[in-house]
Amino acid sequence: MLAPAMFISLLVLASCQPNPQALAARQYLVDLDPLLLENGLVAERLLVQAGAVHDAKAQPKDTYQAWSADIVPLAEHLRDEAAALNAPPDWLEAHKDLAAIWSTRADGYRDIAEAVDVGDPKLFKQGRDLADTAKLREESWFRDTNARLETYSLYVDQFPDPELR
Repeated sequence: MLAPAMFISLLVLASCQPNPQALAARQYLVDLDPLLLENGLVAERLLVQAGAVHDAKAQPKDTYQAWSADIVPLAEHLRDEAAALNAPPDWLEAHKDLAAIWSTRADGYRDIAEAVDVGDPKLFKQGRDLADTAKLREESWFRDTNARLETYSLYVDQFPDPELR
């Protein structure tokens, strides 16, 4: 028979075991972190280009160059990295959704770059529609994911500040 003190010690030790779902969530966020930093970089480059267009400082050739040599390759790299990430089983479906969102956005950005190059307004609208759809789905994904992570006192930032790393 166990002494009361030993029984209580075993009970406390058993209750201190880490929650497997919390560990999976934490591991997923660790694995996702470099992709989130890259997502922030894509957003930053897009905002710089949008600002140049808004301020009428961008020439069509410069706009195409920014999209084709900078924004699109970053978005496509993020898409590829997301597809290659092996999410824990508890997070596999959610991650597949995020990878699909980033894939849609990369496709939209590719269409925008091509539209700027050839002056095709229909292709530009198609690309913008894809990018806008991806943006809304991405915002929803982060909102839903953070609601799920709240259970474990965790949070994921859609555009983390690399200076805080």
